[in-house]
Order: sequence, then C-alpha cells, then structure tokens
Amino acid sequence: MVRTESTQNLLPEQLLKSLFIVLAIVIVLACTIHGAALFEKKEEKPVVIALLPELDSERHAVVSDPMHDEEAFPGHLPNYAFSRHIRQVATETGVAERVIYAVTKAESRFKAKAQSRRGAVGLMQVVAHTGGLEASKAVLDSKRKPTRDELEDPYTNLRLGTTYLQILENRYLNHVEDVKTRSMLVLAAYNWGPTNVRALVRRHKLVDAEQTLKALRAHAPKETYNYVKKVVGYMQEFEDLHKIVI
Repeated sequence: MVRTESTQNLLPEQLLKSLFIVLAIVIVLACTIHGAALFEKKEEKPVVIALLPELDSERHAVVSDPMHDEEAFPGHLPNYAFSRHIRQVATETGVAERVIYAVTKAESRFKAKAQSRRGAVGLMQVVAHTGGLEASKAVLDSKRKPTRDELEDPYTNLRLGTTYLQILENRYLNHVEDVKTRSMLVLAAYNWGPTNVRALVRRHKLVDAEQTLKALRAHAPKETYNYVKKVVGYMQEFEDLHKIVI
C-alpha cells in the first residue's frame, strides 16, 4: 500500500490529539481527588487535659510562652483558667503556685477584665496607684502607674499582683517571725492595706496563726477577715486537687 503525503501528516496529528485527551483526563481526575481531600472532614482528635506538676525551678526556670507549655509541664492537677500564666509567674517569682491560684480566685474568679468600684483591675485586682505603682518599679522597670491595658493583660497583672505580695511580706511584714502568721498578715494587707495591718500587729503583738485569725475577726473589717479565710480555703482546695491523678 502506498501512503500518500496527507495520510502521513494525519497520523502524528491524531497521536497528538490522543495524548492531549489523555493528559486532560489525568488532570481532571487529579483535581477531583484533591478537591475531595480538601473538603473531606478530618477526624477530630480527642481533647487531652494537660496536667500540672510540682514546679521544678531548675527545669522550668524560663518558660518562653505561657500559652504553649503543656508538654513542659506534666503533673497531677487538671488545668484551670490561666493556669499556664500562673505557673510561669510562680516559676519566675518563687511564690507558691497555690498562693497565686487562691488570691486570683478570691479576687476575680479568674476574670481578666474584672474591675471593682474601688478601681482594682484584672485577675489579681491590682490598684494602679497603690500596689500597682509599687510593683511596677520591679516588674515594668518604671516609676509610673501601670496602664489599664497592662492591668487587663493576664500575665502582666499576675506578675504585678504577685510582686506586690512579695513587697508586702519583705518590706512591711518581714519582722513577723512565724511563717503562718506572716502569710495570713500578707493576705490581710493585700485586702486591707499594709499600714492598717502593721498597726494591728503593733497593738496586739501577734505571734501565731490562731491569735492572728482572732485579731482579724475582732479588729479588722469583716471583709478582710472573710477574705483571709477564703484565700486559705482556696489554697487547701488547690492542694486537694493536686492529689488527684488522672
């Protein structure tokens, strides 16, 4: 059979058309499969409750980001609101985590934007012109009052409030020898003010926790007496939760 020139030219054209059709089909199939994968509902992983440790000052002296540190803190207590922020502040300041937890719960019930009629703001209800001003010298390296935004920021507020607790103990009540007595008086001063508490100590020469509680009940505002009892109760609550192993 003799092939004409037109027949010879036709074969490559048909071959090219076939190749283009096959390539188009492959592309369509690939897009269809990819699109299905995009819209396919992924299986949700179960929520794992991060657990809380006893703090190890050597391992956790620096926590880069309080919002993403679950893996660095295995332990025995379920997370609570702002637990990672509180954990970081406890690590940085050396103040027991149960104390920060208890004061925060008593002050704001873990509401970051809480504000009282007296002008106290944030998780630990820091007052800008009193405790906030004293603490900002250490925390913010500034002699100015903390701003509203700073007080509403969870980490900054916790750091300011915790630093103020340290100031109350080391500057105003360091002469009280009994540790439990001093701790109760620090809590009372956080609520009632250091001047009032120092005057109470001078008048009654408080030497133990039982005597201190009686003096607060008899001579401090009812709010302060109830506040101290509430915080102590929350500290015990923290200890009880700490014993739960999930």
